[in-house]
Amino acid sequence: MEDEGRRGEEGTVLILALLALLGLTLIGISSIHTTNFENIITGNDRSRIEAFYRGEWGAVDRLNQISTLVDERKDFHAPGLTHIGGERYYDASVNYEGPAFDDGGSEFGYMRFRAYGRGEFAGTSQEVEVQVSYGPFPLGTNY
Repeated sequence: MEDEGRRGEEGTVLILALLALLGLTLIGISSIHTTNFENIITGNDRSRIEAFYRGEWGAVDRLNQISTLVDERKDFHAPGLTHIGGERYYDASVNYEGPAFDDGGSEFGYMRFRAYGRGEFAGTSQEVEVQVSYGPFPLGTNY
């Protein structure tokens, strides 16, 4: 007699369970796609940061050569990209830009240099430019 009240309800719980499972599966697939997309973004950000560090390294490397360029007052540029291991490259130069300033009454002067670095990593390129004043030097000397 109990079965008479449940006619037509066989499988309702099964269908509800399958719909709930389908919903959870869709949520899981969506989570996987979101995670993959975030990994791609993180990888691109890492490549950009690595390329920036390579460019910065190149600019600083050239800034360290300023003391040897002061007497010659010439520019220095590394030929092409410099390979520094793996997928890491940099290109850099330093240019003499002239006197930094002259206040008219000072006994000292400064030289202005601009260093440029471009780093590459995994197909990403970043550029860095640094301007520095080098000195002080007594005015009227060869420096």
